[in-house]
Amino acid sequence: MSEDKFKNNSWELVMQAGEEMGVTFIKMDLEKDLDDQGPFDRVVHKMTDELVAENTDERARQRLERFATYLSAHPGILDSEPVAKQRGFLQREKLCELLAELSNDLKRKDDGSKVQCPNYLVVHERSPCYSPDLDRASIQFPVITKSLPACGSAYSHTMGVVLTEEGLHAFDPPFIIQEYYNHNCILFKVFIIGDFLHVVRRPSLRNFDPRTEHGLRQEDLIFNSQDPPPPHLFDGSIAIEDASLWPNPPEEVLRALNRGLQEHFGVHLLGFDVITQVETGRYAVVDVNFFPSYKGVPNMGKRMASFLAGCT
Repeated sequence: MSEDKFKNNSWELVMQAGEEMGVTFIKMDLEKDLDDQGPFDRVVHKMTDELVAENTDERARQRLERFATYLSAHPGILDSEPVAKQRGFLQREKLCELLAELSNDLKRKDDGSKVQCPNYLVVHERSPCYSPDLDRASIQFPVITKSLPACGSAYSHTMGVVLTEEGLHAFDPPFIIQEYYNHNCILFKVFIIGDFLHVVRRPSLRNFDPRTEHGLRQEDLIFNSQDPPPPHLFDGSIAIEDASLWPNPPEEVLRALNRGLQEHFGVHLLGFDVITQVETGRYAVVDVNFFPSYKGVPNMGKRMASFLAGCT
C-alpha cells in the first residue's frame, strides 16, 4: 500500500502489537528485490491502486509483476488477501451487481425485508433524454451519480446529487446513476477484520425533496465522498451521534451482509457503508471497500495483528 495509506491504517500500531505477540511485521518495498527483504511466512497487502493503473503506469505494472513473481517462486508463503480477489473492488458496476444479488439473496431469508438495494443504471453514452431508461430501471429523483472506477483517483470519489433530468446532462459518460435514499445525514461505516465487526457513525448528506429544493445549481451538488459534506449539503440540526433517536442497524443484519460480502469476494479485511432509508426504515449498502482505514476502530493495532497472526 502507499505511504499515506500505511499511515492512515495505523500500521505502526499493528507492528508494535505484533512485536508484543512475538510476531514481526516487515514493511515490503515493491520497488526493490523482495528476496533481500524476507524471508516471509505470510503477506498482507493492498494493491488496488496498482491494479487500477496497471495498463497506464509502468511502475504500477512492475510492482504487480515483481510481487506475483516473488509469490510464485515461494509457494509456501501464505497470501492473506490475494491480488486476484482485490480486482472485484475496482468497478462500481460490478459492485452494484453484487449488492443487487446479495439483497435478493437476503430477501429469501429472515432478514430480507430489512435490506434494500438502490436501483441503478449504467450510462455509457450521452442521451438527449434519460427518462425512458430511468423508468425502465424504476429510478426516481433524487439520484446520485458516481464514476465507474471505484478507487484509485480523486475522480473516483467525486459524486453528484441530481434532482432533475436536466441535471444529469452536466455529467459526461460513462457513469452510474443510483437511487438516492434520504438517510438523515447518517452514514454507518462498518469495518470488518475477519469475524470482528465495528460500526462508526459518520456525517453524510442531508435529505432531499426535488419538489421543494430551489436555488441550487448542479455544480453546488457535486462533492467528494472522502471529505465531510459541505454545509449546504448537510443538516446540522440532526444529532448524528444520538443512537436513541437514530439507532445503528441491527447486528444480525450487518453480520448477514458481512457473510455475503466475504463469501463473494473471498477476503476478510473490508468495509461497507450502510444507510437507513428514512421513508421505509430499510437498510442499504451504498459502498464496499477492500482494506479500509479502520479509523475509529478501538484497539485496531492489536485486533489486526491478532487476526493476521492467526489466519491460515
